[in-house]
Amino acid sequence: MDKEGSGVLPNSVTFLAVLSACAHSGLVDQARECLNLMRGKYGLDPGSEHYTCFIDTLGKADQVDEVWCLFDDMVKSGFKATTAVWGALVNACKLNGDVTRGEFAAKHLLELELDNPAYYILLSNFYATIGKWDAVDNLRNIMRKKGLVKESGSSRFAVANRHEDVCKRV
Repeated sequence: MDKEGSGVLPNSVTFLAVLSACAHSGLVDQARECLNLMRGKYGLDPGSEHYTCFIDTLGKADQVDEVWCLFDDMVKSGFKATTAVWGALVNACKLNGDVTRGEFAAKHLLELELDNPAYYILLSNFYATIGKWDAVDNLRNIMRKKGLVKESGSSRFAVANRHEDVCKRV
């Protein structure tokens, strides 16, 4: 990861960039190695954003059982899952048709942030994928009653504990 002798060491942002690239490229082994290097060689503790990228990588590679093993290890080590982690778990379950654990993750996601329309959309898509149309209708009705509307074509990312809109298209 670092150029030996250069004196420049990777930090948590460096590892996040590499993990994100691995997630987008389907490089599971490289992502796993990246997390191991982060902890072992560089003594950096992965944050929720690192775990979210790795969960995404595993989910896209049809490795949903490993996703849940990782999650169990995270919980056992005292890590508190964020909405991003729960969302990645729901998405991994959606991609792999894991209904029971997907619903478990969805419940926790909504408990953390009940009024975020993006999570209702994520859950609606999860239920649509598995053919639970009554749940899709229920979520959409809840959104209507609460007046929740997701902005179309926007993405969000966290920077220094604040959120920035990127790639916003109207």
